Amino acid sequence: MLPASRGAVKDRAPRFAPRKPIVINSDDAFDAALDYRDQGFCVIPGIPGRKQPRLYPHRLWTELPTSEELIEWWNRWPKTDVLCALGLVSNLFGVQVFGVDGHQALLDVLGGKMPVAPQFTLADGPPHYFTMLFRHPKLKTQSLMPSWHEKINLLGRNAYLILPPSRDWKGRRFRWARRRSLLDLDPPQLPGPILDAMEQCAGSPGMPKQPTGKLTSNPLQDEYRPLFQELRSACQQVCDDFVRRMAGKVPLTGIKVSEITVEMEPSGK
Repeated sequence: MLPASRGAVKDRAPRFAPRKPIVINSDDAFDAALDYRDQGFCVIPGIPGRKQPRLYPHRLWTELPTSEELIEWWNRWPKTDVLCALGLVSNLFGVQVFGVDGHQALLDVLGGKMPVAPQFTLADGPPHYFTMLFRHPKLKTQSLMPSWHEKINLLGRNAYLILPPSRDWKGRRFRWARRRSLLDLDPPQLPGPILDAMEQCAGSPGMPKQPTGKLTSNPLQDEYRPLFQELRSACQQVCDDFVRRMAGKVPLTGIKVSEITVEMEPSGK
């Protein structure tokens, strides 16, 4: 069992404040999660090897978890990964590179010089597979942004990113590059060339765009709209029946909607 408390922790510690960090390349994911949280990063437990959260606390898109919540979660799931919710709360934006082609495409956009930013990769993993972290840009982003190359992923708001010392599906640990952990290095601003490349991709034919106004009608959507409405009505009826049954069994205690969480079992059911 984990300790009942690790002392008082402010709900929002100063991001990137100087401190003596715990060595987060160790095998203790719980200590790493507390360190990340203390530095202002929104972390939650993840299902090992699946890059999927064990639960979905909706309020964490607007505020950090408390240290007591982390203790409760890791007591419930001792063997778990550390996931970080990217976006405005953590103030993080991720750039994932897959292989030599992706690395070269990133170098081409950046003019041949890689920025100094927090970076991690797989221990004993293939070369040129890594993730870099930057400050979230001052624009609307989505979990997977349009990219100029198929071997580069751009991760924004609502994306979950696995952090060291978690493992991949083969059991290999993620490791920070030397002196480039989130506790050692302040994430820099997202380079301008990457922002320019994102804007060009969003405006290119065949690339997904951010919705800017009223959406036009889609024939395929119109064809299946009655089915969707029927399914939604059926789901709403099931939910209403469940609430009515539970209302007679569980006393109302003033539970807030923001405190309701949805838990995911490892089976995904």
